[in-house]
Amino acid sequence: MIRQTIREYGRLTIRPVASSLHEAQIPATAFDWLCRLCEREPGLGQLRNQTTLQWKSFVGVLRTPCGLELEIVPKTQQEAATAKDCRELLVRMLSKVLDMPFRETGEADIRLFSLPLTEWVARQFLLRLHRLLRHGLRCEYQRVEEEQTCLRGQLDVRRQVCQLPHRRHLFHVRHDVFNLDRPENRLLQSALRVVSTTVRDAENWRLAAARPLLADIPPSRDIQGDFALWRDDRLMAVYDAVRPWCELVLGNGMPYAIAGQQTGISLLFPMHDLFERYVAISLRERLVPGAKLATQPGGRFLCSQEGRNRFALRPDIVVHYGEQKWILDTKWKLLDCEDSENGIRIQDVYQLFAYGQQWLGGQGDVLLVYPGHAAFPGSVPPLYYRNSSLKLTVATFDLATDALLCTPDAATLLPWLKQTPPQRQGA
Repeated sequence: MIRQTIREYGRLTIRPVASSLHEAQIPATAFDWLCRLCEREPGLGQLRNQTTLQWKSFVGVLRTPCGLELEIVPKTQQEAATAKDCRELLVRMLSKVLDMPFRETGEADIRLFSLPLTEWVARQFLLRLHRLLRHGLRCEYQRVEEEQTCLRGQLDVRRQVCQLPHRRHLFHVRHDVFNLDRPENRLLQSALRVVSTTVRDAENWRLAAARPLLADIPPSRDIQGDFALWRDDRLMAVYDAVRPWCELVLGNGMPYAIAGQQTGISLLFPMHDLFERYVAISLRERLVPGAKLATQPGGRFLCSQEGRNRFALRPDIVVHYGEQKWILDTKWKLLDCEDSENGIRIQDVYQLFAYGQQWLGGQGDVLLVYPGHAAFPGSVPPLYYRNSSLKLTVATFDLATDALLCTPDAATLLPWLKQTPPQRQGA
C-alpha cells in the first residue's frame, strides 16, 4: 500500500516531485480515480491542469481502489509544523467534536501521532473492544421457529394440525435461544473485520487477534438498521465507550463526514464544520452560570415573499446571557496581517450585518472567529457599521490553548465567558 500525506489545499500530481505536505506525487491510476471523484463531489478538489489536482478543505483519510492511502491533515498555526503536529491537532479536534476522550493514561500514546489517522482510530476501537470483552458481551433471547423430532419449548398447534401425513413425526416448535446474535455485537464483528484488514501497526495487529472471540457472531447485513436498534439502557452502558469508535470505523452516524466506499477505514471531514463545532463545544465548556449557547438556531429569515419566509438566517453560535445576545460566526481561514482589510471577506461582513439586524435588533456585538496563527499575533480593532449600533469584532481562536482572543479584552466584551480554559485530559 502506498501512503501519502498532504495538507489542506495541497497539490496531488503525477509528475515527479519531492514529496512534502504541500505537494505529493501519486500513481496515475489513483490520480484518475480522484479526478472522477472530484467531478462527482466538487467540494473535495479542483483539477488545475492535466497533471495536477488541488485538494480543498477536507481532512482525514481516503483510500483509492488501486491501494493508495491519502491522508489530508489540517493547516496549523505554525507554517513549519510537521505531519505529526498537524495530525495531533486533528486528533484533538475530532476527540472533542465526536465526544471522545482524547488523552487517557496508557492508551493515547503520543507516538501514535507519527502513524496515519487510520491506525489511531483502529487503536482506540480495539482498546475499547478489549475492555468490553473483559466485562463480557451481552446476550439476548431470540425466538426460533423450527421442526424438531422432539418437543422443545412451545408446540405450534396451528401448524402442527396442518402437518402433512408423511411429516407427522416432526413437531413444529417455538422456543427462545439465549445467544450473542444481537445488533450491537453484529456491528462490533463488522467493525473488527474492517480493522483487521486495515491495520499495519504491530500493536494493532496484536489487539486485532481478538477476532476469534467474536467468531460465533455473524456480521451486520444492515449497518444503519443495526445502529438504529442499538440499545442505550442501563444494561448496555458497558457498550457506550466503544460505540463512537465503531461508528467511525463503519462510517455511520457522521452527518458532517463523508465515509469512503472502499474496503478499510476512509474518513473525510470538512474543516469548516469541524472548526465550527470545536469552537462551540470549547466555549460551552467555559460558560458562566446563567449563560446559554445555541448552535445553528433557526426561526429568523432575511426576506418574505407573498406571506412566506425566504432565505433563512442560521448563525453558527448565539449566546444568551441576561437580557443580551451575542452572535459568533466561525471561519476556517488564516487572517493576513499584510492585507489592508486583514483578509476579511466583505461577504462575511454583510452576513454578520444581516444576523445582527434580525437577531439583535440592529444593536449589540457580532464576532467573526478565525483560527489564530503565528503570522497574525495582534488583534484587529473593532469595526462599527455606519448608521447602525452594531459592532463587529474580529476574534482569533487559539487552537493550542482554546482561548478566544480579541480587542477589547474578552473579559470586557464577553462577560459570559470564563477566562480560564478547562484543564485538558492528560495535560
